[in-house]
Amino acid sequence: MKITPLDIQQKHFQSGWRGYNPEEVKNFLDAVRSQMEALLRENASLKESLRKAEAGLEDFREREKALKDTLVMAQKMTEEIKSGAMKEAEIVLSEARLQSEQIIASAHTRLTELLDEIRELKSQRTQLLASLRATLETHSKLLDITEQQAVRKDSVEEKLTYLQPPRVAKAEQGR
Repeated sequence: MKITPLDIQQKHFQSGWRGYNPEEVKNFLDAVRSQMEALLRENASLKESLRKAEAGLEDFREREKALKDTLVMAQKMTEEIKSGAMKEAEIVLSEARLQSEQIIASAHTRLTELLDEIRELKSQRTQLLASLRATLETHSKLLDITEQQAVRKDSVEEKLTYLQPPRVAKAEQGR
């Protein structure tokens, strides 16, 4: 049962023949009432403080939950951004590899074409040198033949001059 300060104030003791001193009992009850009032006010004040603290605590818990949710969401977004960046980097690397392979293949093809062209040019040079050498040999032989014919002609003409009558030889010398 709850006893209030009013209950203490209204409490009357029966007096007996040499019972309690009514003045002392009254003074004591006043002191108890006064102290109980102070305790009740303090208790009410503490309850109000507790209610405010609990409300503040609940507010802090809600903020903490919101912060945790925000942090979790930020971490998820960070992971998604990282994952997206990694995928994008892989795509860029794949494209770069493909492009480098195409460049290398193109370079190999061009190298093969150039080597074929060099072989063809060397073959043409060899053929040209052989043709030029044959032409030179032909002309050299023609020169040799021409020289031999000139020597024979000169020799034949000398022989003819001995065989000709002297007049003809003198007439031809005048020409």
